[in-house]
Amino acid sequence: MTAQDALTFHRPPREYPPAVPSERLRIAPPPTQPPPPHTSIIQLLFPVIGGVGLVGFAIVYRNSMFLIIAGAMIMLLLLFSIGMRWSQKRQVRKRAADDARRYAKYLRERDNELADAGELQRGALARLYPDPGRLWTQLVKRANVWERRPDHRDFLHVRLGTGNVPLDRDVELDLGMNPLADYQPHSLQEARKLVERRQTLRGEAVVVDLADVGVLAVTGDRERARAWTRTLMNQLAAWRAPHDLRLLTAFDPDHAEAWEWGKWLPHQRVDPNVPGRFLFARSVAELDALLEPELRPRLEQLRRIAEADVRGRDVPLVAPELVVILDGYRPDHPANELPAFRELLLRARELKAVLVLLTDSREHE
Repeated sequence: MTAQDALTFHRPPREYPPAVPSERLRIAPPPTQPPPPHTSIIQLLFPVIGGVGLVGFAIVYRNSMFLIIAGAMIMLLLLFSIGMRWSQKRQVRKRAADDARRYAKYLRERDNELADAGELQRGALARLYPDPGRLWTQLVKRANVWERRPDHRDFLHVRLGTGNVPLDRDVELDLGMNPLADYQPHSLQEARKLVERRQTLRGEAVVVDLADVGVLAVTGDRERARAWTRTLMNQLAAWRAPHDLRLLTAFDPDHAEAWEWGKWLPHQRVDPNVPGRFLFARSVAELDALLEPELRPRLEQLRRIAEADVRGRDVPLVAPELVVILDGYRPDHPANELPAFRELLLRARELKAVLVLLTDSREHE
């Protein structure tokens, strides 16, 4: 991008992807177990009493035909009692099955609703935090380039990588406050599985807000750390204009090839409108020479704000965000002797800055 391009590049009003519904989705509790059929003592004794009465009647009249009829009636009453009991149990099971079927339909509807919310969130993440390959394609096409302004809530949101992220729409299984409720086990299990399955999106962009991070350490294999940091630089330069965000890289001259590609980013120019001078520090002296003019106005503003004793409201610094990347940091790094660098270590966010330190091991953080 030439200097003239930087001057004439048109930044249209920002377009946002469709938002995920914000209201909490409460899953209704599953149906309770229907009460078992009630059997009273009278129901149990009815066939016995009736049978005993018939047998007694037959014995009194000494009529064998009555005795046969009494025996048959006893059997019919027993069969009727058993049949009525079975019918009652069948009705209970049928009612429980109908309730479970209706609840399963309800869960499918909520599942589809949550699936739609998940697709909206996946689309938003793919649009706002694409993978590095797709990001480069968007840059070439100048699609949505420099769309984020300093007053946007996500101005310093960046993609770390991929992983499990929570669904933006809260979902909750509402089991109520009754500890004695006896829910149907299968329906309760399906409801819990639905909440567990849908409340997390897997393999999506993991996003953090650098505005909450003053100093960021990138540890591990140096080549991988450099590759990740270059991806971070691409993200920062893709969505933010060079007048809103500055990039400064400090590195050993032996590793210049890994960093000097940044000359193609107007964010790494000493003056975004003038090509030729870049925010590259190949030595501690160069780092001091680049940091001091960047931090001096910010420190002066902080001093004036403190002297004005402004209370009750947040007074922001009038300065672009500054992202400083130091390759090969260690506890005894000579940059620690620089007053400007020490200020950055201690007061990065106060100075509207983020310091990214590439170090070999976590012990050096």
